[in-house]
Amino acid sequence: MSLMSLFRQRLARGASFVALGLAAASFSLAAQANVAVYGAELATWNDDVVSKITAASGGSLGAVVSHVLCNGDDPCEPTPTLAQLQAYSAVLVYSDLDYADPVALGDVLADYVDAGGTVVMAFSSFYNGDFAIQGRLVSGGYLPLTTGGANLHGSPQSLVPVVTGHPLLQGVGGFNGGISFRNAVSLTAGATLVANWSDAAPTPLIAVKGNVVALNFFPPSFDARDDLWDVGTDGGRIMANALAWSLLISPNNLSAGQQGTAYTPVTFSVAGGGVAPFTWSATGLPAGMSLSPAGELSGTPTAYGTFTVQVSVQDSSATPLRRTMPIPLLVNPAPVAAPTPVPTLGEWALGLLALLLAALGVRASALRRA
Repeated sequence: MSLMSLFRQRLARGASFVALGLAAASFSLAAQANVAVYGAELATWNDDVVSKITAASGGSLGAVVSHVLCNGDDPCEPTPTLAQLQAYSAVLVYSDLDYADPVALGDVLADYVDAGGTVVMAFSSFYNGDFAIQGRLVSGGYLPLTTGGANLHGSPQSLVPVVTGHPLLQGVGGFNGGISFRNAVSLTAGATLVANWSDAAPTPLIAVKGNVVALNFFPPSFDARDDLWDVGTDGGRIMANALAWSLLISPNNLSAGQQGTAYTPVTFSVAGGGVAPFTWSATGLPAGMSLSPAGELSGTPTAYGTFTVQVSVQDSSATPLRRTMPIPLLVNPAPVAAPTPVPTLGEWALGLLALLLAALGVRASALRRA
């Protein structure tokens, strides 16, 4: 039985409970930076999370892809591999049912963070047992919040900013959590508390540590069930901001260049997340081209072909964030001058005939003058 089912019974609401899902966003190894929602839940609840993130982000996150982790109900997927996670720029992970293997999931998420991916963990990943994330993501100190906290719910609670103007609160006017599912947890060493719940404790709501963001609320909305967070408030924006914490690199594609011709300069920027100023670098560029620390790509390529340019950016936060994105660059070969055509035998004959006739014409003209 899921946590939500237990809560529903305790509240004596009488309605049958429909189980939820795990959500995740991921790091793109393609030019497009897409995100994903991985859920140990029903697909329809994951779809609700996806739709709210998509609407709030306005397409700035790329595609928001839904994955349902094994939960004993819907057709499902096993624990993702690192390669599968790296198809996305960030992952949002939440649970209601047990994770099939919370240790393996925590291990691969830590590997993903080490590789530069951003992980967003949400309720009830901070609970206990198989509901909670485990493995190296916890033992390695990646999480901004502790685990093992009791589940809290009941009267509506709202968001109280701790760091006004923080990027994770950009565009957030307010948040009403409905019956406000949350875990009774605290901040871990080195984490930044961004917002609290309005309860008496107060309970942490949003926190960040390096490339890991903690959202201590349940991602599905009122549209999934009528006692969850109010869709008239900014839950979707909070999740979109957390996924954008991954230092989205813009542009995520490059126009083709030509060997031996100066490339039209391109200046990269961070479309979301991080703390300015940013420092840029790149590997895999064709000879003759470079990326300045300020993010300007320029130069004259001396080689041609298709190059996978690894563009990296690092921010200036106390615990620096770093993002690397592979971006393909096509350099066309230099144009080859057309060879001087060699006359055919017929063309040579016509040329000689023309010269002969011209010579005869000159001779005849001279004789008449004589």
